[in-house]
Amino acid sequence: MTTWLFSICLRVAQGWRRHRRRHPETAVADVPEGNDGGDSPEDNAARRQAQRTLAAVLDRLEPDRRAVFVMFELDGMSCAAIGELLGVPTGTVYSRLHTARTEFQPALERLRRSQGGSTR
Repeated sequence: MTTWLFSICLRVAQGWRRHRRRHPETAVADVPEGNDGGDSPEDNAARRQAQRTLAAVLDRLEPDRRAVFVMFELDGMSCAAIGELLGVPTGTVYSRLHTARTEFQPALERLRRSQGGSTR
């Protein structure tokens, strides 16, 4: 049941991502009312920029590879759990993760070059 539900959620997310790509909108960031002792505005801006960059790089990955990459690297799931959730063998998860990792860094560097930023 969870595999079926996850595949539905994955297709809905892919459709939403395609829709957003065709119909972009400029988001207005929530500006905090005051400094509550947290990060400085510069730190918050840098964090938001890093999140936008990560989202743009992840959008360039194949959906299957992106799903495995996000579940392993960002959500901290094990490869066995990912394989069970997606309904694929663990070896397939390892293969998709390896491919996503090898595609991630060059995609990040291409994006930064196209934006005129550094490649660190």
